[in-house]
Amino acid sequence: MKALLTHGPRSVLRREGIVILVLALSGCVPQQVDLKQTEKNLPQRIKQLSDESTETRARQNREISEIREEELPQLRGNLERALHQTQDLQAKQDDLRLRVRNLEQVVGRTERTLEGSTNPLGNDIEARVDTLVEVTSSILVQIADLSKRIKAIEKK
Repeated sequence: MKALLTHGPRSVLRREGIVILVLALSGCVPQQVDLKQTEKNLPQRIKQLSDESTETRARQNREISEIREEELPQLRGNLERALHQTQDLQAKQDDLRLRVRNLEQVVGRTERTLEGSTNPLGNDIEARVDTLVEVTSSILVQIADLSKRIKAIEKK
């Protein structure tokens, strides 16, 4: 029988088959060990990932709570202040416009008076009119500045 295993074409096939079988089995054993190790570590890894997920969720919930409790009221306060400032600036702008209209009316009346007058004091009145014109121009500049401020606040 020993002669059959070591001689002839069948013996070669058997030897090659045995070698292949041994090689295949030797590769399967480490794979099975790796698979069993992976199966053993899988519940631990799942628990670890679950714990990490829980921690992340808790941290995010804390951050959301902080935003709701601290930053949101602060933003509302800032918004209310900006709205109040805008309303104040608009009221001041309206006041300045009214003052400009009144000054323009005074200047208009003064000019009409000067045109019909031959009074030697006309030069003094003319100087006053020039002063009023300068003041009016200054007020117009202030109105333009307030308009810019209001627009800047509204953009915020």
